[in-house]
This record gives sequence, C-alpha cells and structure tokens, in this order.
Amino acid sequence: MFRLVGRLLRLLLVGFFFGMIASAVAAAMAKRRMVSVGGPEDDRVELVAIFESLDFRSVARSFRGGSLLSWFAGSQLDLRRATLDPAGSDLDLKTIFAGTNVVVPEGWRVQVEGPAIFGANSAPVGPEPAPDAPELRVRALTVFGGMSVSAEAWDLAASERTLVVGPAGDVPPGDAGPPGDEVPPGDEVPAGEAGRAGDVPAGDAEAGGEATSAAAPAATTTDPAPEKTRRTRRRRRADAAGGNDTGGRGAPPADAG
Repeated sequence: MFRLVGRLLRLLLVGFFFGMIASAVAAAMAKRRMVSVGGPEDDRVELVAIFESLDFRSVARSFRGGSLLSWFAGSQLDLRRATLDPAGSDLDLKTIFAGTNVVVPEGWRVQVEGPAIFGANSAPVGPEPAPDAPELRVRALTVFGGMSVSAEAWDLAASERTLVVGPAGDVPPGDAGPPGDEVPPGDEVPAGEAGRAGDVPAGDAEAGGEATSAAAPAATTTDPAPEKTRRTRRRRRADAAGGNDTGGRGAPPADAG
C-alpha cells in the first residue's frame, strides 16, 4: 500500500515537472502572437499577460467585459474607476501557473463560476449589494494558480517587470484624501491670534490699520507736564544765579529825584 502511494506521488511530481515545462514552451510561443487589445477607456478589452505582469486600470464609462489571460505572470484588472454597463458585463479569466486579481468597488454584484485545478477561485465577501446594483459575471478557469475578485488591489506596480496601463494612483476620482488635509476657507486664523504677522483675515486689513494708527500716537506722545516742570526749575535756577551776580557787583545807583 505504501509503495503504491509512493509511486503515485512520484508520478504526480514527474507529471507536474514535465507539464510545467510544456506549459512554459507553449506560453513562449503564444507570447509571440498574442497581444492585448483595448485601452483604459475602452468598454471591452482583451488582455494578455505572459511572462510579464500586467496592472490594467480601466476608466471605461460603460464597461461590458472582455477577457484576461494570465500565464506565468501576475495580472490585475482594476475596475474601481470604471462604470459598469447597466446590463452588466461578462469577463472571461484564464489563469495558468499564475495569479489574477480583479478589483471592484463596493456595491457591485459579482458572480464567479468555473473550475479550479490545483488552485482556487474566490469572490468578494461583504454586505449584500442592492438588488438593482450592476452585476459582473466572471467565468474563470484556473490551473495551478489563484483567481480572486476583491476590493483590495495588489501592489504590482512595485515590480520592474510590470506593465502599468491606465491612470496612476489607487484612489478613485472624487476621493481627495483623508479628512484634515485641507483647511476650510475662512479658518486660516484662529480667534485671538490676530497679532501674528500675516494672520489678519481678508477684509480686516483696513480696520486693523486704523487701530494700529490710533495706537501708535498714544505710545509715542510725550506728556507735557514733566517738560513744563523742568523748564520752570531751570528758569528759577537762572533767576537765582542772576540775583547772586547782581549782589556781588553792588546795587544799581538810586534815583536822585
């Protein structure tokens, strides 16, 4: 019994080895004659990824589907920026010794069917979409690989052997960023901090200038009372000095009359 199991395992390993070699030769021949058809704005595409990863980002306005062949290469079809056709779309996926990921926005209805030989096919798990939500119908054939439909994207663009087609970035249009990145208009200056340079809100420059002009004279005007007192003291000292000089020289002669 154990000998039979061992022979079967050896046969499987040998068959896998030769099957991978034969598949690689077939993929090399197919790469010469098979090319991708369609661009990011096309409603229907026929994509091919052989020995080179593909990161395709669709912006179609009425995506109707197409096909994607992944052969000895990872591939990704990002549909988060695309608008699904009201009648739905049909997508044929073939994954051979590779991995395929289809990124869809939340709210789409996704139906996945097809065999997986020594591999797996997975559909998104989440809240039940609305009955009238657009539907993406996926027919998948997976051999020695994995196919997934999810809301999370793979970072294929980090690889040097990845062909990126479509707009850069992972954020769909309309999502400018997390809250807090933008300052609402009119809130540039917190209350009570108008004294710092450049913090006076628009429209208050004239009022602020008047306040500064009115305050400046008050800070630089000299009180006249101390100055008057100093002049009086100097006059008294001068008079006293003049009187002493007169007394030293003698009094003026008296009037004879």
